[in-house]
Amino acid sequence: MAQLRPLRLIAQRAKNNVDAQLTSNFIAEVVVDTPVTHLDGTYSYALSDSEHGLCKFGSLLKIPFGKTITTGYVVAIRERRTEDVALKGIASIISNRTLLTPQIWSLIKTAAARYCTNPNELIRFAIPPRVASTEKSIPEGAFRSTTSDKSKLYKNDLLDSIYGTNITVASASKHGALLAPSAVDTFKILIELILKRLALGNVLVIVPDLKDTARLEEKLSLIEGLNFLRFDSSLDKSDRYTTFLRILGG
Repeated sequence: MAQLRPLRLIAQRAKNNVDAQLTSNFIAEVVVDTPVTHLDGTYSYALSDSEHGLCKFGSLLKIPFGKTITTGYVVAIRERRTEDVALKGIASIISNRTLLTPQIWSLIKTAAARYCTNPNELIRFAIPPRVASTEKSIPEGAFRSTTSDKSKLYKNDLLDSIYGTNITVASASKHGALLAPSAVDTFKILIELILKRLALGNVLVIVPDLKDTARLEEKLSLIEGLNFLRFDSSLDKSDRYTTFLRILGG
């Protein structure tokens, strides 16, 4: 009887496109999506010339991290230096849009330092899950604000009657608060304040809950010539990402 022999597996190492890049001239600094809270720095990855032509600040990459493949956002691109040795390349460019803007990244770093958290935890709140089909159907920069003369929208009757000249000082301040009289509809005051601030540029309004969001949306929809976007967790995944791209477009 023939003797039984155990099977022997032969391992072969396939070529890996993320192995150390020795000839690249450009480096991407990436904030990595990792659940490990103390790994909160940025990590350097080598870019080929073709990848450098596609990558920009805020692009979403697929990258090697330890023994796993994860994702990360580009927060800087620079030329390679002599100390940049044995760097891995990226696996692929998932999106070459600026999904993480310099302004949002600056705010995230400040908030993360203040509350001792990993910046990536805040990025998850700032940028909704990507929907590839939505992104492909919307060219970058396709949405622009079409409100022509925002100063004409402003009516200051209620603000002036309640706060007088103090409202001019308060609205020009970087930080401040307004105490609304109990007998006055707070949303009427909020609407007038929004329209006043619109003369200076786009306005971000944050309200406590979905009920307030719906009420504010109803009030704003009554103003002719005003363009606004609602962005909250009640939107489905596709609508939320579409709205996010529109906000990025200005």
